[in-house]
This record gives sequence, C-alpha cells and structure tokens, in this order.
Amino acid sequence: MRWPLVVIALIVGLVLWDHYANDSAYIANVERGLRQTAADMPGGA
Repeated sequence: MRWPLVVIALIVGLVLWDHYANDSAYIANVERGLRQTAADMPGGA
C-alpha cells in the first residue's frame, strides 16, 4: 500500500514543480512529443 502512494506523490510533485517553478516547460515538451508520435502513427491526425 505504501509504494503506490509514493509513486503518486512523486508524480504530483513533478507536476507541481513543473507548473510553478519551470513554467510548465516539461509537461509541454511531453505533450509535444505525444502529438508528434500520434501524427507519425498510421491514420494519425
């Protein structure tokens, strides 16, 4: 029961750090990469 809570806390910490201290640059980069990957897939938009 402890490990899932640790993982969730780390993810929440990363999102909060990115939002407040990093101007959301990391999350924007991840989203951009996901969009590029989706566009490269057959039938991608």
